[in-house]
Amino acid sequence: MDKITKALALNNEIKVSIAKTKEIANQALKLHDLWPSSISVLAKTLTLGAIMGKMLKGHDALTIKINGNGPIGNIVVDANALGEVRGYLDNPHVNFINNSNILDDKTAIGLDGFIEVIKTQNLKTNFSSSVEIKTGDLANDFTYYFFISEQALTIILLNLSITKDASISESNGLLIQVLPKASEETLNFLEKTFEGFKDTASLLSKTPTDILNTLFKDDYSILEESSLIYNCNCSKTNFSKGLATLSKKDLKHIIDEDEKAEITCNYCKKVYNFSKEDLIDILNKK
Repeated sequence: MDKITKALALNNEIKVSIAKTKEIANQALKLHDLWPSSISVLAKTLTLGAIMGKMLKGHDALTIKINGNGPIGNIVVDANALGEVRGYLDNPHVNFINNSNILDDKTAIGLDGFIEVIKTQNLKTNFSSSVEIKTGDLANDFTYYFFISEQALTIILLNLSITKDASISESNGLLIQVLPKASEETLNFLEKTFEGFKDTASLLSKTPTDILNTLFKDDYSILEESSLIYNCNCSKTNFSKGLATLSKKDLKHIIDEDEKAEITCNYCKKVYNFSKEDLIDILNKK
């Protein structure tokens, strides 16, 4: 089962989130028929979404939108405080390998665009911010997002491992955020530990407790462990509301020309069919 572990460390001067998202990544892989670069980008964004969603409270939620005008196009991930996450991207069939024989997220995402995060509370938007994509490395770019949008010093590590049979063997994320009361000693420790850090895959493949022990020895306390799940809450009712936003002219055109409508959910690929009678009912209610 996928889960997230939240902790305080270094004399309670930093907060830590560790996400294990292998099942979420594999579900996204199967739902969207993703090629390696596409699953690399989407799985990492889903992991970030899961971590950021669990920073919220109650039934609050957020949406991450990324578009660097690269081959992958738009990347969209929804997450909430309950640990539910879902996502999709425009082009599932993208694969780029760099000169080091590593998946090239930068080329897949592109560098001409923005990361936008929209937070909702009680179904109303109360916070929206965006930053430029700087590197195409999602860990680096979301570190920049937190610094610019939330004035929070943050360290993010992400890793994804794909097996020869094209399944996901590892999908993990680590987020460390410095609290306002942090001492100079804590800041120096983090800089010394993570500057030029190259052992991401080895570290994140460990259990959450072993990750905390490796980084902070016994100077940490676990606050919470909870489950994460890929879950889409789409419904025919929700898509009916979407059809109702069309003009009467457009609805009449669909009724007269097609006599039906078929809508596929971007997040879970479930298909919803609307008969001529369904469409007439939507039109009459307008």
